[in-house]
Order: sequence, then C-alpha cells, then structure tokens
Amino acid sequence: MALSRLTKQHISAEDVNKMTRAELEKYIKNAAKKSNMSLRDLEKTGFSRASRAYRYAKKNLFDDTNLMSYNKKGQKIFRTSVRKDETVNQLRHRASRIANFRNAPSHTSEGVKKQYKKAYESWVKARAKKNMTGEYTRAQLQAEEKRLKTEKSEQWFGEQWGAFTEEQYKFMQRGSDTVAVLINEGYTADQIVQAIESIEKDAPREADLDRYRDIIKALKSPDRQLGDNKQLGD
Repeated sequence: MALSRLTKQHISAEDVNKMTRAELEKYIKNAAKKSNMSLRDLEKTGFSRASRAYRYAKKNLFDDTNLMSYNKKGQKIFRTSVRKDETVNQLRHRASRIANFRNAPSHTSEGVKKQYKKAYESWVKARAKKNMTGEYTRAQLQAEEKRLKTEKSEQWFGEQWGAFTEEQYKFMQRGSDTVAVLINEGYTADQIVQAIESIEKDAPREADLDRYRDIIKALKSPDRQLGDNKQLGD
C-alpha cells in the first residue's frame, strides 16, 4: 500500500483495516504530525470554533490518552510515537480516529474559509437581486454584486459568523445556507444567535428556516436589523 498516497488523500476504514503493522506505524506518524499542524493552524487563525473537524476532535478525541498527548506548550496533540506494546487493533483504532479528523473538509483553515466563501457568494447574489427594481440587465446585476462586495467585504460577512459560540455552531444543522439566508434577509448575528439560543431549549434538531424566522420576528427589535445600516459596513 502506498503510504505517501494515503497520507495525502482521504482513507476509509477499509483502507485502515488492510494496513500492516509497519504501514499503520508509518501512517500514524505522518498523519498525526500533519493533523497537529492543522490543529495549531485552526487555533492560530481563529477558525477552531467554526471548524466541525476541530470540534469533533475536542469532543471525541482530546480525552483519549492513547490517542492524544501534550506538547511542550501544554497544547493537545495527536501522539506521533508508537509503543512496542500497542497491538495492531489499537493502532488501527488510532489510525481510524486520525483519518476521521483528516477526512473532514474543515480540518484546515482553508477548508473553513471555503465554507465562508460559499455562504458569502450566496449572500451577495441574493442581496443584489433583492436590491434591483423593475427590469434590469445582467450587466446591471453584476455591477450591483460588485458594489456589494465593496461595501460589505468577505471579512465583514465572516465576522457575522464569528459571533456564534461553539454550541450555537453545533445546532446550526443547515450550516452556511441558513446563515446566508438570514443575513440576506437583514438580520444581525446577535438576532440569529438569540434565535438559536431560543430554539436550543425546544427540539433544536427539528428546527427549520421558518422556525428561525419566527423566533427572530418575535424579538421585536427592528433597529437591530442590517437593512441599509451603513455603519455595519465600516
């Protein structure tokens, strides 16, 4: 089995089960090292909270002493070393958990940025169409999209996402699409957060987009809507 290929691409449970002890040791050493670089990158760039892969690791892996350890700075890391007394099954377990982390698109800051970009592009296109009146040409629509990108930057949009806490991200079952729609409709991150917190108390996993809208409307705080509030784009 080509270990260099496996460390760069997604690997399945079947792949892990086919590895020999020697291959498992090499995979764990290489993949764990790269995974640790990803953990530090997500923390350094501030994307750890928005990364589903990081949240998975924090919730399911950080307390596994056979899998995780600490570096000299006291930060959690995937163990790269292999003990002689570890069985093949134990090594397969370690390899599988590392692979689960690395297989997730959000295990890198670039992966998280792509999620932001997708939501941002959706917001720009939807908001541009909403701003147009009467008949308009494709060129006029593209000009409005360009204006919006100048007025409301991708960084600004990302800051709206940044207001959510880890638990609130967890309950955003429809992810970027839901956030993009709600922001497009003129609601601030604060309002969306309040809606999420309210929904969490009552069957959060069953909530749909209309439920979020109803909760936000019940907040009765129109002054907090984005609308054409220029100061939010400063």
